[in-house]
Amino acid sequence: MATFPNIKYLTSFQEKNIKILNKKESSAGYPMVRPSSTINKKSFYLSFQNVTSDDKDILDSFFNSHQGEQFQIENFDPLRNNVFMVIFFQDSLDWQYTQGRTNPWNVNIMLREV
Repeated sequence: MATFPNIKYLTSFQEKNIKILNKKESSAGYPMVRPSSTINKKSFYLSFQNVTSDDKDILDSFFNSHQGEQFQIENFDPLRNNVFMVIFFQDSLDWQYTQGRTNPWNVNIMLREV
Protein backbone atom coordinates (compact mmCIF):
# COMPACT_ATOMS: atom_id res chain seq x y z
CA MET A 1 0.00 0.00 0.00
CA ALA A 2 1.38 3.38 -0.99
CA THR A 3 1.95 6.06 1.63
CA PHE A 4 1.58 9.80 1.02
CA PRO A 5 5.05 11.40 0.79
CA ASN A 6 6.44 13.07 3.89
CA ILE A 7 6.88 16.65 2.68
CA LYS A 8 8.03 18.98 5.44
CA TYR A 9 6.30 22.06 4.04
CA LEU A 10 2.82 21.15 5.30
CA THR A 11 1.76 24.43 6.89
CA SER A 12 -1.80 23.50 7.83
CA PHE A 13 -4.41 20.84 7.48
CA GLN A 14 -8.13 20.81 7.99
CA GLU A 15 -10.12 17.70 8.88
CA LYS A 16 -13.88 17.45 8.31
CA ASN A 17 -16.34 14.77 9.37
CA ILE A 18 -18.75 14.03 6.55
CA LYS A 19 -22.09 12.27 6.71
CA ILE A 20 -24.01 12.79 3.50
CA LEU A 21 -27.76 13.29 3.74
CA ASN A 22 -30.42 12.35 1.20
CA LYS A 23 -32.82 15.27 0.95
CA LYS A 24 -36.23 15.14 -0.71
CA GLU A 25 -39.40 17.10 -0.59
CA SER A 26 -42.76 15.39 -0.11
CA SER A 27 -45.64 16.03 -2.46
CA ALA A 28 -47.10 18.28 0.25
CA GLY A 29 -43.89 20.33 0.31
CA TYR A 30 -42.42 19.01 3.56
CA PRO A 31 -38.69 18.27 3.70
CA MET A 32 -37.65 14.64 4.18
CA VAL A 33 -34.07 14.01 5.27
CA ARG A 34 -32.23 10.81 6.10
CA PRO A 35 -28.55 9.82 6.20
CA SER A 36 -27.30 8.03 3.11
CA SER A 37 -25.11 5.76 5.25
CA THR A 38 -24.35 5.00 8.87
CA ILE A 39 -20.61 5.56 8.49
CA ASN A 40 -18.95 8.94 8.92
CA LYS A 41 -16.10 9.68 6.53
CA LYS A 42 -13.37 12.26 6.83
CA SER A 43 -11.99 14.68 4.32
CA PHE A 44 -8.63 16.39 4.63
CA TYR A 45 -7.49 19.70 3.17
CA LEU A 46 -3.69 19.98 3.15
CA SER A 47 -1.88 23.24 2.51
CA PHE A 48 1.76 23.16 1.48
CA GLN A 49 3.63 26.49 1.39
CA ASN A 50 7.18 27.31 0.23
CA VAL A 51 7.77 23.91 -1.38
CA THR A 52 11.06 23.24 -3.18
CA SER A 53 11.06 22.23 -6.84
CA ASP A 54 12.32 18.75 -5.87
CA ASP A 55 9.44 18.21 -3.41
CA LYS A 56 7.01 19.59 -6.02
CA ASP A 57 8.24 16.88 -8.40
CA ILE A 58 7.72 14.24 -5.68
CA LEU A 59 4.13 15.37 -5.05
CA ASP A 60 3.39 15.60 -8.78
CA SER A 61 4.76 12.11 -9.36
CA PHE A 62 2.78 10.67 -6.44
CA PHE A 63 -0.41 12.37 -7.68
CA ASN A 64 0.09 11.10 -11.24
CA SER A 65 0.84 7.57 -10.02
CA HIS A 66 -1.93 7.26 -7.42
CA GLN A 67 -4.84 9.39 -8.57
CA GLY A 68 -7.90 7.12 -8.52
CA GLU A 69 -6.18 4.67 -6.15
CA GLN A 70 -6.34 4.48 -2.39
CA PHE A 71 -3.26 5.17 -0.30
CA GLN A 72 -2.55 5.92 3.33
CA ILE A 73 -1.74 9.12 5.17
CA GLU A 74 -0.24 9.12 8.62
CA ASN A 75 1.12 11.41 11.31
CA PHE A 76 -0.68 14.61 10.26
CA ASP A 77 -2.05 14.95 13.78
CA PRO A 78 0.84 14.31 16.20
CA LEU A 79 -1.54 13.97 19.16
CA ARG A 80 -3.45 11.01 17.68
CA ASN A 81 -0.95 9.41 15.29
CA ASN A 82 -3.76 7.89 13.18
CA VAL A 83 -3.48 6.27 9.77
CA PHE A 84 -6.26 6.86 7.22
CA MET A 85 -6.97 5.21 3.87
CA VAL A 86 -7.75 8.01 1.40
CA ILE A 87 -8.02 8.98 -2.26
CA PHE A 88 -7.30 12.26 -4.02
CA PHE A 89 -10.60 14.14 -4.22
CA GLN A 90 -9.57 16.53 -6.99
CA ASP A 91 -8.73 16.31 -10.68
CA SER A 92 -5.48 18.28 -10.64
CA LEU A 93 -2.81 19.82 -8.45
CA ASP A 94 -3.02 23.58 -8.92
CA TRP A 95 0.44 24.89 -8.10
CA GLN A 96 1.04 28.57 -7.40
CA TYR A 97 4.46 30.09 -8.02
CA THR A 98 5.79 32.97 -5.91
CA GLN A 99 8.63 34.79 -7.62
CA GLY A 100 11.72 35.75 -5.65
CA ARG A 101 11.62 32.91 -3.11
CA THR A 102 14.09 30.08 -2.66
CA ASN A 103 11.16 27.66 -2.24
CA PRO A 104 8.57 29.19 -4.58
CA TRP A 105 5.75 26.62 -4.83
CA ASN A 106 2.39 26.47 -2.97
CA VAL A 107 -0.43 23.94 -3.36
CA ASN A 108 -3.62 22.83 -1.61
CA ILE A 109 -4.61 19.14 -1.71
CA MET A 110 -7.99 17.63 -0.92
CA LEU A 111 -8.22 13.98 0.23
CA ARG A 112 -11.28 11.87 1.09
CA GLU A 113 -11.35 8.83 3.35
CA VAL A 114 -12.49 5.58 1.69
